[in-house]
Amino acid sequence: MNHLTRGVLAFGIPFLVIGWAPVPTIPEKLDILGMIRQIYANNDGINSTNNEIVGNMKQINHLAGTTSRIGQQLTTLQQGLGEQDASLVNLNVLSQRQIELSDSLHKLANTLDHDLILVQQGSAGQSGSIQEMLETTRTLSRLAQEITTVNGTIAGKLDRAAKTTAEVVNSMP
Repeated sequence: MNHLTRGVLAFGIPFLVIGWAPVPTIPEKLDILGMIRQIYANNDGINSTNNEIVGNMKQINHLAGTTSRIGQQLTTLQQGLGEQDASLVNLNVLSQRQIELSDSLHKLANTLDHDLILVQQGSAGQSGSIQEMLETTRTLSRLAQEITTVNGTIAGKLDRAAKTTAEVVNSMP
């Protein structure tokens, strides 16, 4: 028998037997891996929404700059056209109000951008915590497997000891 055949028999058969063993179900409240997967999915959704909001805020920021440029061009036009002065004065007042509104929107966009960065950083922190929890879960799973193996060994030894004891009892007069 070659080394490959021995390896398959030595390591493959125990895994095959374990694969047929019934798998106990874990209550939903104790399913840590399921909870971690759900947290990951929720964080991905939050990050996606945050990225959309940041993109919209950048577009608002760009539009705020456009309104300021329009106000400057209207001021230049007012200086060159004296006979349309009254109309340009009204347009200038409206433009100034638009500039004030744009500045307010710009400040709001910057505040929201900053807040979203903080939320994104919080999400990244949660992701790190989840990663640690996942590693701990994997370690606990590995330790449980080792304990199962040790318990199987102990059970085998106890079985042999019981057989030996029964043989000693039966051999006594």
